[in-house]
Amino acid sequence: MSKGRFALVAVFVIGLTGCGSHDCNSGDVHGTLLSLLAGETSGMESMVENAFGVGPTAESLQAFAAGTVTEIVTLEKNKSTGAFVCNAKVTIPVPEDKEVSLQMDYEVRQVESGDSDFQVLASKSDINRMRASVNGTINNHLRAKAEAERKEQRKQAFLDNPPIAMTDEEASAAIIEDMSRYNSSFAQSSHAIVGQDLGGEGYKDYVVAYRSHLYGDTYGWSYKHYWSTAREPGEKVSLNGNSDQEITREHDLTNLRLQNGVVTFSDGNGWSQTAEIVTGKSYHSSKL
Repeated sequence: MSKGRFALVAVFVIGLTGCGSHDCNSGDVHGTLLSLLAGETSGMESMVENAFGVGPTAESLQAFAAGTVTEIVTLEKNKSTGAFVCNAKVTIPVPEDKEVSLQMDYEVRQVESGDSDFQVLASKSDINRMRASVNGTINNHLRAKAEAERKEQRKQAFLDNPPIAMTDEEASAAIIEDMSRYNSSFAQSSHAIVGQDLGGEGYKDYVVAYRSHLYGDTYGWSYKHYWSTAREPGEKVSLNGNSDQEITREHDLTNLRLQNGVVTFSDGNGWSQTAEIVTGKSYHSSKL
């Protein structure tokens, strides 16, 4: 058998001891190999944790315990020491009906304490590769599961304690306050605000149309769309808005209507214009 392929205390190798039959095909050897890959402690705790920076998790131990060792080949056998160098395919089942496989070498050595005692050694790089792949897959699954549970809990919290809708008076005040950030005299300027509950749960979309000075003697009318946004269960909604859109510079608006997501602007003298707002932005329980 070639020397130097494995060494028990070298940084490249980690070993684990077991009892029973000790050749490449032994079930006890395979079980010990899987335990070695998983990082189960058996007098090897400090070595395993130093090698990988962290001990095994319950989920990874369970996955490795269900692993299989197949396609076994005996590469070398030392008759004088009873040691074997083996190669096999190790397959570990992981969540979502997936699996992680690695073709790897391992060594089986007889221990001096008795013929039934043996030691399994494997390359640290192989162990590291297998453990990283299995733990990475498991951790990704656990994170996705935790995130799904968090979303479900938050959804239920909103269903159990729905957000509070704004009254039209509150919405108008919020819109005027927002528009006044850009025009301090907005509250005194010509403007109109209309709203509609497009989702049927009381959370309204609003449109404000307003007259503004552009330049010289030129004035124009523009509009802005706001929608109801819920941040926390049981709290009053707030309003979010998009950018302003110009309507006209030639007409003076006297009527504003919002129906089924269509805004109608008119001057009362036969001229009118429509615009569609983007619907579906306001809070609705069906979007949880």
